[in-house]
Amino acid sequence: MSDRWKRWRCYMDEIEDLLRWMASEIDGAERDSAQANELAAWPGAQQRRRPLELARRMGDMPFFGDLLRANAGVDPGSIPPSRDAGLRDHPVQAMDYNPLSVPGQAVRPPAIGATPPPRLVSAERALAERTRSLVTVLDSMTVPRNASAVIRTAEALGLQEMHFIHADGYLVPQRAVTKRSERWIDLHESRDATATLQGLRDRGYRLLGADFGEDALPVEEVELGPRTAVILGSEQEGVSDVVRAQVDQLFYIPTVGLTAYLNVSVAAAITLATFDRRLREMGCRLPLESEDLRATRVRWYRGLGRGRARREGALLKWLHRPPVPESLRPATKGRPR
Repeated sequence: MSDRWKRWRCYMDEIEDLLRWMASEIDGAERDSAQANELAAWPGAQQRRRPLELARRMGDMPFFGDLLRANAGVDPGSIPPSRDAGLRDHPVQAMDYNPLSVPGQAVRPPAIGATPPPRLVSAERALAERTRSLVTVLDSMTVPRNASAVIRTAEALGLQEMHFIHADGYLVPQRAVTKRSERWIDLHESRDATATLQGLRDRGYRLLGADFGEDALPVEEVELGPRTAVILGSEQEGVSDVVRAQVDQLFYIPTVGLTAYLNVSVAAAITLATFDRRLREMGCRLPLESEDLRATRVRWYRGLGRGRARREGALLKWLHRPPVPESLRPATKGRPR
């Protein structure tokens, strides 16, 4: 990709993050206004005219008016899907895997003695450390920047699975914060806290909630196991009452300063790093199961291809003979981007 197109994509990503943040703010304010002005009781003619009138008023606003005019007459179905389409949400269960029959690709094995691309070397090193032993759950964390920072922390620690529980709408990661780390982990969203927690419990997870409750234990003293789910709430409120009633144990990070609590993204980083270290020391940090590993490898190789058929094919052929992670040493060159 040329520098010109890199700058183009960086601009588009930054403006998209800003627009989604604004949309989330406007959505909340609009619902408050609709309730205060009894929108549900408006007659049908007013209901139908509402979006048209709002669009008309946006027409003379800076930036938004240009977008409306540019979009006039454009069929949304004609817009190509995002290159990240299909990478955002994945089922946890195993998927069928056959490197000889990857859909849409004529994949041949690499030549004997061929050197794997550096990005695959880094990907395999990361895959070797991937785990679902520690799962992160964000409960009603509505500030995109904080949630995005937690995504980046979880991915950096090799945690493959994260859940969002929020009743107020879709939470979009800020790529300027995540550095696109959301491409490499499984993100799941739900409006139902009880269903999410029960689903984790059914899979054998012990549920730990970050909160200053009466029975809360220091983060270093909490009992851990090979399947641990950490639920983090907002800075001021902690986890919700629904979550607090269902977790197996509450925990907190001891502080000795005058500040009452840590920023939630900082607390998440300390908690996840502490639990990850303790699981390693206990021998309870389990790698991905074989089918899960293979399915994740396919998604990652495709993601590294960034939607370009030729590049994707060159990477997918290494599914036949992935680089051996045991022979690799940590490096920064060639890391997935």
